[in-house]
Amino acid sequence: DTARRKALSREWQADVEPAHDTTRPAFKSDPRLLWLAAWLRTIAPDKVLLICRSQAKALAIEDALKQHSQIKAGAFHEGLTLVQRDRAAAWFAEPDGARLLICSEIGSEGRNFQFAHHLVLFDLPLDPAVLEQRIGRLDRIGQRHDVQIHVPFVQQSHQEVLARWYHEGLDAFASNVQGGRELFERFGSRLYDLAGQAGTGRGVLDSELETFIADTRRAYVDIGRSLEEGRDRLLEWHSFKPEIAAAVISAIRDEDDSLALDAFLLAVLDLYVIDVEELSPRTYRLGSAGVLVDDFPGLTSDRVTVTGDRARALNREDLQFLTWDHPLATGALDLLLGSEHGNCSFGRWTDGGVQEIYLEAIYVLECVAPARLHADRFLPPTPLRVIVDRRGTSVADNISSALLNERLKKGDGGRGLAGNPRVRDELLPRLMERTRELAQQASGAVVADARRTAAATLEHEATRLRELQKVNRSVRDEEIAALVEQRRVLEDYVGAARIRLDAVRLIYRGRG
Repeated sequence: DTARRKALSREWQADVEPAHDTTRPAFKSDPRLLWLAAWLRTIAPDKVLLICRSQAKALAIEDALKQHSQIKAGAFHEGLTLVQRDRAAAWFAEPDGARLLICSEIGSEGRNFQFAHHLVLFDLPLDPAVLEQRIGRLDRIGQRHDVQIHVPFVQQSHQEVLARWYHEGLDAFASNVQGGRELFERFGSRLYDLAGQAGTGRGVLDSELETFIADTRRAYVDIGRSLEEGRDRLLEWHSFKPEIAAAVISAIRDEDDSLALDAFLLAVLDLYVIDVEELSPRTYRLGSAGVLVDDFPGLTSDRVTVTGDRARALNREDLQFLTWDHPLATGALDLLLGSEHGNCSFGRWTDGGVQEIYLEAIYVLECVAPARLHADRFLPPTPLRVIVDRRGTSVADNISSALLNERLKKGDGGRGLAGNPRVRDELLPRLMERTRELAQQASGAVVADARRTAAATLEHEATRLRELQKVNRSVRDEEIAALVEQRRVLEDYVGAARIRLDAVRLIYRGRG
């Protein structure tokens, strides 16, 4: 009818010229809205993501739907603050949360909702790239179903023109559009004109639309054929090595299943008195509202929610996925390594058959060199573990770190053994000096190996440049000379690497 045509015309103008009409559209009796309300009842309890072009349209859909359905629906648009958007996305992600999330165009970028597989496109963009972005919110890693795309449209309107162009001309709802940018540049103006005619009520001849779709389809097929012929199949065959890939996948799965990172972070957070609330298995909210935790790397006064469950992190945009590379983990490691916590301790080893005293020391071999040399390529900070008995004899081959972790119990070094003047003033200094001697000896082999590696690597690079210079005049003598000089300077710096005491532990082995 005339009123509906006028409404569609205003919608078209607002879609292509956002400043043209700032009034909120009315969808109470819109056929698309009526279909949506009825359809949502048939697919319960599946979740649905709905995307439309503007904030005004999203709000209008939300208001109109309330009059036809009691479904739990959330909104996601630019009129909300970032916190409000996060909350809406989190509510949608919860199993018993919102079943429908109504998004403006900002929902088609950056947010991932692969836990849902129904996508309703309440309108369609002119640019195929934007359509790809919308579909990509669901069609991504972690999606376990075929994505179901639903495109309601009013016949003889701009919506039908766009829907048929995408479906019949580009097959865009079933597969990725190959050469979408080129096709849009070639056919975008004709698409705009045809949709505009329908959008303003002037109508479109069926023959004209059929011709346009046929032209698009031929171009789409031609571009697909060109891309197929241009594939480097030899490169594809050799780029995938199943055995190597399987090993990498297995290692990732083992790392995901390991609870070592969770245990480490929980222990560190407890040490620094950071509040931890466990929301679900391996999912934690860190920090208390209003309590400053800025001194802990990766935390602020705002609460942070993290998870060690990869599947949960993929489905929940508001959760940070914990890995050893996460700022919380690296920050906690730096905080511990740079502080005095744990660098001096005492342990008891209950053993009725042996009575002995051990001193375990950890030294770090460091190469202090200008950053431009990238010395850590060949000699990164390297820990050296030394453990000696009371006679100064190395026992590292017989007493491993794993064995100590299994046998040692916490002890009070301030009383008893460590408080004995003879132990403190005579034995400990002598054993400390002995551990330094052994660490210095061990560092020699590490430094020599690093120097050999650096010399071989840089000499190989210099040789490559000399050979390249024979056929390429742009390779200058100065470049080769600079590389040779870099090798000489780097060898000097690596050779001057020094050890630094990082931690020490006194161990008593004997009767408890």
